[in-house]
Amino acid sequence: MDSAGIDAVVDDQWSRFGEAGTWLTGAERAELTRIARSEATPPDVKVPIRTAAVAVAHHAATVTADLVDDLESRGVSREQYVEIVGVVSRAMAIDTYDRGLGRELREVPAAGPGEPGRATVAAARRRAGWVPTVGPIGPPTALDAVPAEAAAQESLHAALYLSYPEMADLHVQRGLTRAQMELVAARVSYLNDCLY
Repeated sequence: MDSAGIDAVVDDQWSRFGEAGTWLTGAERAELTRIARSEATPPDVKVPIRTAAVAVAHHAATVTADLVDDLESRGVSREQYVEIVGVVSRAMAIDTYDRGLGRELREVPAAGPGEPGRATVAAARRRAGWVPTVGPIGPPTALDAVPAEAAAQESLHAALYLSYPEMADLHVQRGLTRAQMELVAARVSYLNDCLY
């Protein structure tokens, strides 16, 4: 994918952060985007959606099954948590992309009207993992309980890294060889306390 194609995907993804999602309003999604890019935001324990966003954005190593259970006991459904993870992680990826190219950070999109669709996925089940998934538990299925988030993540993943089918090809090359890409990915993951 050329740089214009990548930018088109990134622009589309960013513009949707102010729109109502499956479980969150446009205002909530825009707020998550602000939290993702803020520095050392203290968790607002009175607003559990913010607590979740701060943990995912700034303290990922502290996200545990107990935290997700606590959020659920305070009114954040597992599906809402999935959407929070999707929005926060994509916002951070887009900001990182823009910083890497020396660009100014984008303005947080204005919150649009509308209510969340609240569509459930009948096949999504909570097994041994923290959130409901369709099929085996793992990074590619972690957002399956909210299909719009899973599709958005896969689209951005394909633009900034590799598509899921490309990941099966150990000889794929996109500027860097696959071995070089994995070395960079592993090092960045380690520096970000992403231990998967």
